[in-house]
Amino acid sequence: MKRYLTLFLLIPTLLLLTACGTSPYGEIRITEVEEELAGKGFQVETELKRFTAADFSENIQKGLDEASFNPLGASIGSTVEDFATMEECVEFLGYSVYNPLEDCSWLEQATHIGMPLEKKDEHISLRWAATPQRELRNLNIDSGYRLDSARLQMSIVFHCEEEESFSRRYFRQAGSQATYHMEEYPMDNGNTAMLVTADDDDARYFSIEAFFVQDELFYSLNFVGEKENPEAVRAMLEKVLAAF
Repeated sequence: MKRYLTLFLLIPTLLLLTACGTSPYGEIRITEVEEELAGKGFQVETELKRFTAADFSENIQKGLDEASFNPLGASIGSTVEDFATMEECVEFLGYSVYNPLEDCSWLEQATHIGMPLEKKDEHISLRWAATPQRELRNLNIDSGYRLDSARLQMSIVFHCEEEESFSRRYFRQAGSQATYHMEEYPMDNGNTAMLVTADDDDARYFSIEAFFVQDELFYSLNFVGEKENPEAVRAMLEKVLAAF
């Protein structure tokens, strides 16, 4: 288990087209966005329970108390703890989180985006950040998996912002002019996932992103594979979503 910092950047956007999916677990709205530098992307919105540091173990508040800020009063990054198992992560967090992928023998555990390759034995990262008032600004759990030639990064996100609605923005690469396609996907557990794929001639890989709400948490799954073999990515997606 190791702690380190990651940096982030927020950029204003222009909203474009919208799609919406509903299920007993919660409604998800997806809106296309475009930025001058980042290009075309999309924003995902939903309604979630708001969490504070009091909902978790003392480890989270300790990280908030130790957070660093720049002269303008903004946090300079996120506190990160890495774990080899979901049980270790949940024990540290002090909050039960559903991740059935840890029990799928057909999935290989792998590093996720932003994790050094040498840390493949600790494929789960818990990351959180502080406001200037040492309150919880965001918290999520990232984990990585592999199935044949396809890879998956899953993020389980807790809504910590003061805003009533939860939202996240996603971009493929700087200056991308991708066209996005959105699809409702019925899951075996009665939930509905919203899928997003992109037509992007400049992309090196084929990817599908899936979003759904479960247990008041936001699940974001990014499936990536060879551009010449999109069927393998879709097969992994269907098998993974069936595990829920």
